[in-house]
Amino acid sequence: MTKDEKLIKNIVLFVVIFAITIAVAPYTPFLPPNYIVREGDTIESIASRYNKNWQIIALQNGFDATKPIVLIPGQKIKIYYL
Repeated sequence: MTKDEKLIKNIVLFVVIFAITIAVAPYTPFLPPNYIVREGDTIESIASRYNKNWQIIALQNGFDATKPIVLIPGQKIKIYYL
């Protein structure tokens, strides 16, 4: 077997192993980070900190954006990247 044939064989083997690894790797869904509400935080201040729209953050966290939003220190708010 020539050097070129060995190289091709090794490349093919690498690609096959890589493809199998990707196919059987456990899927971990994207989980947004939690923001822990601190004293004095508002949904607007949190949104501003992350450069996000406060109405979207409110809706993604189950708040009714048409009503006043009361945050409690220690409460977890998810900040989605999208």
